[in-house]
Amino acid sequence: MEEQQGTPMSFLTIVVAALDKDWIYRKGQALQASASGSNKQASNGADSKPRKKSGSGVTCYNCGADGHVSSKCLEPKTKKQKAYEAKGENFKE
Repeated sequence: MEEQQGTPMSFLTIVVAALDKDWIYRKGQALQASASGSNKQASNGADSKPRKKSGSGVTCYNCGADGHVSSKCLEPKTKKQKAYEAKGENFKE
């Protein structure tokens, strides 16, 4: 994940990509659990402690809604979000 199409990724891009992949993974796990009719996650035996249920886990910094991150937000970018993204551009390597 260090380089994408031959160009180095900024730290902010890596963080957002990791959060997106984590969200997709968790969504897949939730779909598997609901399809099997169980809210329990599969265990490999190494971790026998019960796990806490997690909600959507993410809140959009652009619109404030739960369930997605600002990079996936369908709402127009707010002035605050545009300023934040512009600030992140200064840290590109």
